[in-house]
Amino acid sequence: MYRFCQFCGFKNENTSGSFECKKCKKHTYFHSSITASVVPLHEDKMLIGIRAYEPEKGKSDIIGGFLEYGEDPLDGAIRELKEESGIKA
Repeated sequence: MYRFCQFCGFKNENTSGSFECKKCKKHTYFHSSITASVVPLHEDKMLIGIRAYEPEKGKSDIIGGFLEYGEDPLDGAIRELKEESGIKA
């Protein structure tokens, strides 16, 4: 587990589960999960999303998310594109 905040370096008291840094207020999550992301392009423009939830709520981000157990990455990327933007690939 992390002994220090991965964002600001502040010493972490919690060594299990996720935590919010007492100094910078950012979250660290202690799990690894496979994700799939897409960057849709149209006429030299790319579509990005704005995060609706923490962490980093309100900031821009590429479209993507966690894969479901056993899901093919391409299928997951297509599903995330539809879920997050309404675009059907």
